[in-house]
Amino acid sequence: MCIREEIKQNGTTILQGNEGSLKVIFNNLIGKNIKGVAYQNYLNNVAFNAGFEYGKILFLKDQKLIEIGTIEK
Repeated sequence: MCIREEIKQNGTTILQGNEGSLKVIFNNLIGKNIKGVAYQNYLNNVAFNAGFEYGKILFLKDQKLIEIGTIEK
C-alpha cells in the first residue's frame, strides 16, 4: 500500500509524494536538520522557490495531520 505524504501551507499542498520522501524536507523546512546560515540559504535557494514562505506548515500522511512546524525568519 502506498501512503501519500503532503506538506501544506495556508491550506495549499506545496509538496506531495510517497511515504518517506517528504519527512526530511519537512525537517529541513522547520530547521530541525539545518541550522544558522545553512538554514537561511536553504530557505532562500530551495524553499521559497518551491512556493513556501515564512510561517506555519503542516506534515500529513494520507490526509491525517502528523506534525505542525514553522518556517522561521
